[in-house]
Amino acid sequence: MRKTFTPDAAAAAIELAGQLFGEIASLAQRLDRECYYAPFALYPSAGEVKDDVEKLELHVDRLREAICAIGLMADRGSRATVGQSHQSNLADWLASPATCEAASKLAKHGDQRD
Repeated sequence: MRKTFTPDAAAAAIELAGQLFGEIASLAQRLDRECYYAPFALYPSAGEVKDDVEKLELHVDRLREAICAIGLMADRGSRATVGQSHQSNLADWLASPATCEAASKLAKHGDQRD
């Protein structure tokens, strides 16, 4: 049997869903950053552990892709329900943190080409 809501209960449910989507997106964003920088933090100089570093990077990259997909879906849900987004656009979820930071710096300074 399908449950029906009063208008106030429906609004509260939508608000709760939006908050949950927002928390999921925020967590995914933090985990994305952690995964991106983990190999560098764990192995600052590759040297003799090069093979292990490559395996770790591959594993972490797969985790990042999954985390970003979860974050993207939650972000879209949050935007659709309460109008709040944690990343400014789709590319921010798909690009690496380094690319996002470089794009942010460019946006702050504007296009200053001659």
